[in-house]
Amino acid sequence: MEHDRIHAQPPSHDTDRWSVGTIESIETQDGHCIVTVRTAQETEQKQKLTVTIAVRDLFLRRLDVGIDVDDITESALDNAIGERVWYRVRGE
Repeated sequence: MEHDRIHAQPPSHDTDRWSVGTIESIETQDGHCIVTVRTAQETEQKQKLTVTIAVRDLFLRRLDVGIDVDDITESALDNAIGERVWYRVRGE
C-alpha cells in the first residue's frame, strides 16, 4: 500500500511541495490510518490521506492536543479535529 505524508509542523524542506489543510476526521481502517483534511485552497475540497499507525502517532504527539498515543480511543482522536497540518499525497 502506498502512503501519504503528513506533518504537524511546517516542513523545513521542499516547502513548495507541501499543501496545508485542516483535519476533518481520523479513523483506523485495515491497520492503517485515514486522515481526512479540508484543503486550504478556495475550493474547500477534502483530501483523504493514508498513513501508517506509527506516522499517525508521531504527528498526533506533535500536534500537542493532549492525546495519549499509548492509549488512543476514537473519542480522543476528536481532539485533533480542526488542527492545521501539512501534507503530501503520494506521487505528487
